[in-house]
Amino acid sequence: MSKSLDFELKREGFPVNVGPVEFFIGTSIEDLQRFFGLQEEIDKKIEDLSKQLNTIENLEKANQKELELAVELTKELTRIQYDAALGDGAFDKIYEVFPHTDVLAEQLDTIMFAIAERISEETAKRSDKYNKKKADLLKKKMKKKKQ
Repeated sequence: MSKSLDFELKREGFPVNVGPVEFFIGTSIEDLQRFFGLQEEIDKKIEDLSKQLNTIENLEKANQKELELAVELTKELTRIQYDAALGDGAFDKIYEVFPHTDVLAEQLDTIMFAIAERISEETAKRSDKYNKKKADLLKKKMKKKKQ
């Protein structure tokens, strides 16, 4: 009986913990294409919900129905943004253990900025790695030509 060849595959990306919930942000080319491809659609949803939220001009003077609508719109805006950054269902997973929409909404910019920074670092590392490989291959090619 012959022994199989096993190869380990390593995902490109990094873990992100929001409270006790862990997510994984993929930084492969496919992951980034999917992420940036969704942004236009997400921006449109956010714009529409923000317009609805802005119709409730003065929350101090709002009636109960308007307050409930404002809370639901804020929750939906926050859900869309967390799901866009961390994957479908991310907001619900976090909300299940930490049901505080206002705190989650406040933390969103910090989380998004940190993720964007890390993606930038990861793609720069990958670019450096590929550029080094290309340079090494060119050096080998040039040595062969000299011989």
